[in-house]
Amino acid sequence: MTVSDRLKYLRSDIPGCHLVAFGDSEARLVLKASHDKSVPREVLDGLCTEAIACFKKAESCTETVSQHNECVVFLASEMRIYLHAQNQSDFLCILCDLESDPDIAVLSGMQVLEKLVGLK
Repeated sequence: MTVSDRLKYLRSDIPGCHLVAFGDSEARLVLKASHDKSVPREVLDGLCTEAIACFKKAESCTETVSQHNECVVFLASEMRIYLHAQNQSDFLCILCDLESDPDIAVLSGMQVLEKLVGLK
């Protein structure tokens, strides 16, 4: 299964999900994305910047070492979930409706992220 296939599967697996992006925090790039509508590159770049800022903030607040970092950002119209693998520069960004279950999105996203990191 390709990276694109995994992202498309994840987007369809999470109710209310309208975008899943896979990126590299060191390169500061979204490498692949799956979404319903056309999403401008500037939006993807903004999500990458927000993900990196969230991970840095989470690292400064966390006393324990975990295998993954996760950040959930609630906006007026959507929920953004950022998942980052420990000791890796890879991350996932998941954009969902506010009614979506963040626990399901995080669990499904972590499973896909582990598979994507294993592909390298």
